Amino acid sequence: NYEKAIMYAQQGIDSGDDWQKSLGLNVMCAVTAEQGKRLESLQACEAALEHGREYGGVAIDASNASNSAISALQFDKAEEYAIEGSKSYGRVVPAWLNLNFIYLLEGKGPSMVEAFKGLYGAQMAEEPHLRSQRQQDVEVILAQILLLAGEIDQSVKLLDRAMDNPDRRGAISTSEEQTRGSHAFLRY
Repeated sequence: NYEKAIMYAQQGIDSGDDWQKSLGLNVMCAVTAEQGKRLESLQACEAALEHGREYGGVAIDASNASNSAISALQFDKAEEYAIEGSKSYGRVVPAWLNLNFIYLLEGKGPSMVEAFKGLYGAQMAEEPHLRSQRQQDVEVILAQILLLAGEIDQSVKLLDRAMDNPDRRGAISTSEEQTRGSHAFLRY
């Protein structure tokens, strides 16, 4: 229920506690994104990022702001936030995924290769249970790079594996069906 989530998020924002405020701002970011309110989501995610910069934790906040900027078609902001997230401490794989996606869209080959190296390094630095959560997301980025390089057979193999073994979705709101659908579309 979105209304309930917004009510509790606002309580966290108003609590005066930095952790609760951070959580509330990120819930607002997520809920408005789920509602399809792209510009509101971007504003909420940017507010969470601003707070994260003051509070001391921006890796996820920057990644969320980058996601939201992508959905609002503000690619300069999306790249800026993804770079910020990729340089932050903590789990930065989502920021690297965004950066790879942006460079794929923009056709920036050398930047894309460097971003994939960063993505792979960040993924390997994660604990195994986190690493396995996004394994196929990482391989789909590689499949897209291979597809653009004309390595179609290798790309299709990676996409087939991603469709057969979709990532666990415990940390994000994307469903297994959405993921399989996007992989199938790309494969086609």
